[in-house]
Amino acid sequence: YAVKNNGGQIIISATSPLTVTDAVLASGNITLDALETSDAPNYNDDLIVNDDITSTGGNITLRAGDDIVQATGTTIKTSGGIVNIIAAYNNSDDEGSITQNDTAKVVSGASAATGGNITLNARDDILLTLLDASGTTTDGNVTITSSDGAIVDNDNPADDNDIIANNLTLSAKTGIGSGDALETEISNLDALNTTSGNIEIDNTGALTLVDLNLDDYAVKNNGGQIIISATSPLTVTDAVL
Repeated sequence: YAVKNNGGQIIISATSPLTVTDAVLASGNITLDALETSDAPNYNDDLIVNDDITSTGGNITLRAGDDIVQATGTTIKTSGGIVNIIAAYNNSDDEGSITQNDTAKVVSGASAATGGNITLNARDDILLTLLDASGTTTDGNVTITSSDGAIVDNDNPADDNDIIANNLTLSAKTGIGSGDALETEISNLDALNTTSGNIEIDNTGALTLVDLNLDDYAVKNNGGQIIISATSPLTVTDAVL
């Protein structure tokens, strides 16, 4: 382990970048911050996750002033705790994406009855391989927001699930699964895309389109098509536009 605390929290910040080369483990909360500086055009305020980050009894918060990159084969994991991953945190130079590579995973319900909620927030694109909020009895919720970019399927193989959750709320500017549908295993979906690109979702199991974010729409795309499939039934509870 690079950092291990069997008795409490881990809180680490750096004036960037912050790189996790070996595993991090805590019984309590874990907070890792790559602090923002106004460093355009270099954009070095990154959090690089090259090994597992595990909280056995708390929440995980990962923040970067610029990008967050999770390497293939790594797992960010809680046992029912919340996971928050935020790029462009305290943004001062208009840069910040989140990238999961290949087989990278975020798991919030390891050995827990109820999966923890998972939230991803970035200014730019969010590339996904797997966000798993499932619990042994109840799944947690997933919320993903890209304020100036797209939400993209980045897994390998490409037909694996990208998101497992109860409620899924998606918001992007330039597409959600556009050209390569997000594979999901969820119960309820709310999606908003504001400018360009498609919303494309391929769900395993029954799916309800419902207004989770209280904007009067279950699914709304101002910039392209809406293409949603489910292995039935598919229920439209609130408006689709």
